[in-house]
Formats: sequence, C-alpha cells, structure tokens
Amino acid sequence: DKLQFLTSGIVRGQFLVSEVPEDQRLERMTLLLVVRRYDTESTTMAFSSHLFARSKDAQIAVIDAYQGPAKGILELLLNADQDTKSTVHFGTVITVPPGVYKARLVDLENEQRIISPSRFVAAPNETYVLLRTGVRADAGPNYKEDLFVFPRSSPFLLVGSHSGAQSAKSLAALSLMCGLLLLLVNAEQGVF
Repeated sequence: DKLQFLTSGIVRGQFLVSEVPEDQRLERMTLLLVVRRYDTESTTMAFSSHLFARSKDAQIAVIDAYQGPAKGILELLLNADQDTKSTVHFGTVITVPPGVYKARLVDLENEQRIISPSRFVAAPNETYVLLRTGVRADAGPNYKEDLFVFPRSSPFLLVGSHSGAQSAKSLAALSLMCGLLLLLVNAEQGVF
C-alpha cells in the first residue's frame, strides 16, 4: 500500500507500507505516521512512523520534526516534579507508568531558555506522541520551534491506577465540595 501526500496538486512525498506484522493482536495496535519537512530548502516530505503494541503502561513516541539550526533536548519530569527529570532521546519510544508528567524542550545553547513546557497525563493502556515541530526555512515561511503532546488525556483516566490515587482523592474532595455547595445554594433558596 502507498499513501501519497500532495500540496497544490504536486506530490511532495510517498509513504510505502512494505510489510505488516502477522499478529493476531494487530487490531489492537496503533499506527503513528508523522509527516514532516525533509529539509529547510524544499517542501519535500519525510516520514516518521511507529506501530504501537498494546501495553498496560503508557507508551510515548518521541519524534523530532524540527528543521533548523536550534539544538534542543527533551526533558521529561515525573509528576511535573522539577527534581525527578530525565533526558529523553528523539527517535525513541518509551514506556512510562501512568501519571502526570511535564515535557519541556531545553535549548542547548542557552540552558536557561525553556521552550514550550507542556504538562500532560499519561493514562494506562494509551499511546502518545511528543512532537518537536518548527522550521527555519531557507526559502518560504518560518515556523517557531514548539513541542506538542498528542492526544491530551483527562486526569480522570488515572482514577483507579496506582499513580491516580492522588487524583482520585482530589476528585472525591471536589465532588464533596460541589455537593456541599449545591446543598447550601438549595438551602438559601428554600429548595430541598
């Protein structure tokens, strides 16, 4: 199978599927396909892909689609805690336990410059992509360097998981406060 990508009627790139794994669990797999610029000089497209197998933990594909001179590294902070961080290499897929994370790009030329810190929830059994984007084009428009996390999961997906214990407590407290607030409003209005 072949996917062609066109702009203004001109083929800019083709993605060829040469082989699909023969696995009875294929219907539970997710294909990630990222279309990006091949270089800073043309609009030719390049591709990054990964076939995710199912896992009880969250899986994150880390892809660098940026084209330009900036040199950056990606840091992943566990539970958005500044003290527990690790450098994640582009072009890899990592598995993490469910929880709340913060991903950020750090400029290697100026380590004080943090680009696009992004807080996200990694839910059990889910797949994600951390995608560095942007282009400093030799010709045509420039796009700023940025970091995207996709998809965005709700913290409610952590309820019931070990990492979601704190979220569950927060949700219970919020529910209790909303119930009390509703009771007070109804009492003031004389509605029971």
